[in-house]
Amino acid sequence: MQLLVAMNFVDDLDAMTIERLTRLGYCGQRRDRAFDRFATLHAFTERTIPPISYTVRLSAEIRQNPKFKAHKKAVDEIVTCLKTGETLRPYLSRQAIAPAYKDGMLLSWGIHHLHLNTIDSAEKDGFVSRPRGRSELLLVRIEGQTAYLIEIVPHSEQYLFWNPRLLEIVDRNWPELHIAPNLITGGEFTPEQIKHLRTYWGNYAIAVNGRTIFPKAMTSAGVPVETQMRYRVLCEQLRTVESDVRHRLYEFFPHKASPQLSWPAIHEVRLVGIEGDYFVLQDQSTLRLCHARHAPA
Repeated sequence: MQLLVAMNFVDDLDAMTIERLTRLGYCGQRRDRAFDRFATLHAFTERTIPPISYTVRLSAEIRQNPKFKAHKKAVDEIVTCLKTGETLRPYLSRQAIAPAYKDGMLLSWGIHHLHLNTIDSAEKDGFVSRPRGRSELLLVRIEGQTAYLIEIVPHSEQYLFWNPRLLEIVDRNWPELHIAPNLITGGEFTPEQIKHLRTYWGNYAIAVNGRTIFPKAMTSAGVPVETQMRYRVLCEQLRTVESDVRHRLYEFFPHKASPQLSWPAIHEVRLVGIEGDYFVLQDQSTLRLCHARHAPA
């Protein structure tokens, strides 16, 4: 007898995303699609820096900057949080915890900015103090499980978030973090021009340190192309696992093979979580769980 299994893991992914965004206080827009919600949650997760253990690397510029020693206590606190997987929320921008906020420098260049002050200066809302006109920022790039400490700069610096000098520092210390295509000549852009391009989420090739690089590719909606690709791959993985479960239900849920028990005519399986390389699936008639490994992206 053919098994009838009701599943729609892509819809389940969207339901999980909606639940998480709702808990964060995101109301959404009427025109939002499943991908829009996924991109919003993905950007929030990246912006607030997942609390996992990171390897920390320092640029030559930050080591030589006198501010590195002047702010040693605050820098050490942040480095400890990065290495031990503790939250960095106190050092974030207050805007960063708003689910729909778009951090232009992070989205287009992959660079975080952390407010450089010690935890004992934290105010009532839990964020470290940031005196107007005297606040310093620690610029960080996160790739995988590595945190790259780029530079310490004054928050009041004009055109700070659009200054190509930051790309130059990253490229000088860790050139592997940038896409550097051959046979393309990049332009030289002023901070004002970059600010204008970012207003429209424009893509551009820029000359940095004698070579051409592409900062992160963006869609016109202000979403990194890599996020779009991640969503497509994830949906394809979910459909593949769905097909696998349909053909091998008893291997995923061996208890369903018992002849002593009567089961509903249609078996319903839901996606209830994602853990590393595994999708967490649940049989709705018994609430039993199983883990389905998915192919790496």
